[in-house]
Amino acid sequence: MTHILSKSTYLLGVQCKKALYLNKYHKDLKDEYTEDQKAIFAQGNKVGKLAQNLFPGGIDATPDTFYDYSKSLEQTKNAIGDGAPVIYEAAFQYNGVLCAVDILVRDGDRWNAYEVKSTTSVKDSHITDASLQYHVMKNCGIEINDISIVVIDNTYQKQGDIELEKLFKIQSVLSEVLQLQSSVKNNLFELKNVLSKREIPNELIGSKCSSPYHCS
Repeated sequence: MTHILSKSTYLLGVQCKKALYLNKYHKDLKDEYTEDQKAIFAQGNKVGKLAQNLFPGGIDATPDTFYDYSKSLEQTKNAIGDGAPVIYEAAFQYNGVLCAVDILVRDGDRWNAYEVKSTTSVKDSHITDASLQYHVMKNCGIEINDISIVVIDNTYQKQGDIELEKLFKIQSVLSEVLQLQSSVKNNLFELKNVLSKREIPNELIGSKCSSPYHCS
């Protein structure tokens, strides 16, 4: 089951349409990841795994490979149907847009979604990220009770075993996400239109080339 946009490419396109287009059709021009970048990715994965212990006993729907989410989508669907209380890396796809949610927790007949970040505060890009997740899940028939960002509390001092409830801070971003839903629809329309063409978008160099993320 192929998709046009993922959560990461959506964020890329919101930052710069030219970067999105080049990432899709000219991957050979992309910078190689530096060792520092690889270390940051590895740290993020470790933090994500650790945060899963806030909601233990979940079904892990992590895909076997980054490029094939078909099994993950099926596992997520089955876990929901089987009444699983918690799902890790729950995957959803709607209208050509794919997203995975770090932690999805059942709350009666609704769900609470948690996106884990290895930062110490919630950033605007995290809310943009969550707004797309909400859009996809909602259109897949998932009733969302709340959606939150999980970050690290840098005031926590470890004494003995790690106390996860003190190491992590959970901040609801539901109100901000709801306010962004109309812009999500507009962004998706524009970004799909960009990718449907066979010409590189004309974008000027500016502050967006390094914020919120460094661009190749």
